[in-house]
Amino acid sequence: CLAAQDAAAEHFERRVRPVLVDQCVKCHGSRKQEGGLRLDSRKAALKGSELTGSVINTNSPLESTLLKAVRHEDGIAMPPDRRLSEDQVRDIEQWLKAGAPWPETSVEPQASPSRLWQQHWASQPIQPVEVPPASEASEFTRPLDRFVARRLQAVGLIPTSRASPEVLIRRAHFVLTGLPPTFQQVVEFRSAFQADPDRAMEQLIEALLQSPHYGERWARHWLDVARYADTRGYVRLSEEPNFYYAWTYRDYVVNAFNRDLPFDRFIREQLAADLIVEGEDNSSLAALGFLTLGRRFTGNQHDIIDDRIDVVTRGLMGITVSCARCHDHKFDPIPTEDYYALYGVFSGTTEPADLPLIGTTAERLPFRGDLAEYQQHRAELQQKIDQFIPGAMNSLRADTTRYLRGVLAGRKVFLVPLPAAKGELRQTFVERWIDYLEGTRSKPDSVFALWHALRRLNDDQFAHDASAIVDRHSGNSIVREALQQTSLNSMQDVATAYGRLLENIHRRWVQLQAQDRAPHTLPKPEEEQLRLVLYGPSSPFAMSNREILEAYLVDAADNETVAKAYRAFDGWLAGSGKAAPRAHVLYDSYHIPEPHVFIRGNPERTGRPVARAAPQLLGESFSAAFRRGSGRLELAEAIAHPKNPLTARVIVNRVWQHCFGEGLVTTTSNFGLRSNPPSHPRLLDYLAHQFIQEGWSIRKLQKQILLSRTWQQASTDRPANRAIDPENQLLWRANRRRIDFETLRDSLLSTAGRLDPTRGGPPLNPTAPDNTRRTLYSRIDRSALPSVLQLFDFPSPDIHAAKRPHTTLPQQALYLMNSAFVRQQAEAVVLRRQQDAEPHDQLVSRLYRLVLTRDASESELAQCVDALQSGLMPTELAQTLLVSNEFLFVD
Repeated sequence: CLAAQDAAAEHFERRVRPVLVDQCVKCHGSRKQEGGLRLDSRKAALKGSELTGSVINTNSPLESTLLKAVRHEDGIAMPPDRRLSEDQVRDIEQWLKAGAPWPETSVEPQASPSRLWQQHWASQPIQPVEVPPASEASEFTRPLDRFVARRLQAVGLIPTSRASPEVLIRRAHFVLTGLPPTFQQVVEFRSAFQADPDRAMEQLIEALLQSPHYGERWARHWLDVARYADTRGYVRLSEEPNFYYAWTYRDYVVNAFNRDLPFDRFIREQLAADLIVEGEDNSSLAALGFLTLGRRFTGNQHDIIDDRIDVVTRGLMGITVSCARCHDHKFDPIPTEDYYALYGVFSGTTEPADLPLIGTTAERLPFRGDLAEYQQHRAELQQKIDQFIPGAMNSLRADTTRYLRGVLAGRKVFLVPLPAAKGELRQTFVERWIDYLEGTRSKPDSVFALWHALRRLNDDQFAHDASAIVDRHSGNSIVREALQQTSLNSMQDVATAYGRLLENIHRRWVQLQAQDRAPHTLPKPEEEQLRLVLYGPSSPFAMSNREILEAYLVDAADNETVAKAYRAFDGWLAGSGKAAPRAHVLYDSYHIPEPHVFIRGNPERTGRPVARAAPQLLGESFSAAFRRGSGRLELAEAIAHPKNPLTARVIVNRVWQHCFGEGLVTTTSNFGLRSNPPSHPRLLDYLAHQFIQEGWSIRKLQKQILLSRTWQQASTDRPANRAIDPENQLLWRANRRRIDFETLRDSLLSTAGRLDPTRGGPPLNPTAPDNTRRTLYSRIDRSALPSVLQLFDFPSPDIHAAKRPHTTLPQQALYLMNSAFVRQQAEAVVLRRQQDAEPHDQLVSRLYRLVLTRDASESELAQCVDALQSGLMPTELAQTLLVSNEFLFVD
């Protein structure tokens, strides 16, 4: 299907093309073709060379020479000097399995993307739109309907009549709550509808919007956009694979829809909740799961940041900025500088090792069970890690000279927060020293006052002027004497003198602490001043135990031991069912690094610096350089600004898609120059403008859509209309739609009377027989997604999902016929409200009312009674109804 093709092409652009460009094209491109092989186009790769033949095998992808080469198999090794990472090989394998799509990247030369964008419909300001006049002969009188009616009239089409009340209540229930109505609800609505259709519809929709199930249904739509999962995907051996508290983000989204949180506030909280949280309730911190719950790429920070850029730009603004990671966007006016401007926003953040508790102040208890049990497990953990902390910190303090010399080399453009190899400097700790020293710059009584005075000297005058500055200094006399006894020819000599002095203080303190009566301070004030540099509350060494253990352990085996201890404790706590909710958050780093362009996406080849900012295509007023911290809040404000031409259009289109089955713009996450134009551009702008004017309310938008006669049309096919508009782009009827897997499973449980209405909390095993909660609350494992979810088109949680594919496979029918879960629900349906010695005709009537929420027709009743009398089991009849098209589809 088209959605799958688009996803495969996108995977190539984001995950495969950069590898080919960086690793292959320099030897197999237009300028150089080693072995006669080119790898800069699909045509060239299929042609291959006389030596290799085609390097892509479309019939047997896993036998492709290209895949063998990157795996270093069969005597072929490419690149010859190194292996690609496991993720890169896996990405190439996935691409080959998808048929090796390789989109052409040529751009029409007659007009630049910037000029085309200025004329593009999505770049135009969202302004009030005049509503077309109503036709006296038409029932399409609401503003939304008038836009649709005008388009239909222009091509001579007549809209379809209103659907029956039985169809409308079922349609409304599934759209707004994802659960079927009961037979009694259908009867009551039909009576109200016959008396006053418009009033009945309004009361029905309002009641469903107020239902707690509403938030559960619409949260699932947003979780597709947010690539939600409860695990990290492929991780390093020492890394915890689970997001134990991902469920707090899921519950945040449910609650946001249920309380109709304005969408502009929703955006701000998902990008910068930590910067705007107010009052004693910090529950909104869970919103940061939008950024933090993505795939972890075995710790590759560049890919993690790329994933965050993608979910923000495609999910909120419908633009594909990630395509500019290695080169200027091929189609849209998004230069590489724009990508790295956003890269700088997210590289300026850090994730805490210990996740914050959320809720009101009174609710923030780490454990909601027996505190003695918690304290016992915590003490066992502490006992395991205490043996490592002193050694780690002592090794850092004893290495102060090298770290101070490292400070002089300056900051790195990008920090990979991984432990260095044994004996190497931890650049992250160098950065801590830099931050500490900058904090002492304005303090004349600081130990490092002389450091700052000497660092202002020019290199060519250093040796001449340094001694005079030291002699005149009136600060710490121990520092002055140490520098007077050193030949000062450069700042390297100053760093060495400071380092040796502090290392001596450290050794002396360790010796004193080993005595029976260990002191709390050093006897001389100036010595104590030096000791506080290494041991004080604001020193570079003032870190949480977990931060020390995760970043600064010396030995790899120690790292693994500590990681196992924390994984065991976190696993016990999360699995106890009594852990207080926490949020997967990120904060602004203490130091925000200046972003640079990575040439060809290679972080080892840094180019020109760029300012953190929103993409330039939004206009000068939005793309000004960010000034506050990482810029996340400024980015959120730019995205949620009412004059941003993209955001309101994108979310309105997403809501429309879930109400009708197809968006006014079918490319729901791509509003760029290669997007499909809206079928009703003036209607889209009208709804987007109304959406902003009415406070960014999703509920008001949905109510406006569902009360329209356009949405209430029947799905009846009309050959004359179909001949003119076969894809129903002009909305001359409703689209018949198959329910998704979550709705199917929830409907089966609801019909069986077994659906557990409990809301929120940690996830459950989706395939466990005793799991009767809504599918929304099932655990999503990136590395082991249940096959039944994949079978029924559940989107990959590895990437942002713009729209679910819709496939029809024989395996789906086989599952419905043979699944133990479906059979279990059929048995429960038969037993539900069963009466003793129930005649066959009563059984059939009861099953029809329970499953299809209607009475059986005379012919249906007769056929089912005959089948039961001929030996058909009641459970088989119930299952037949449960897997019928009438149950699986919504008209």
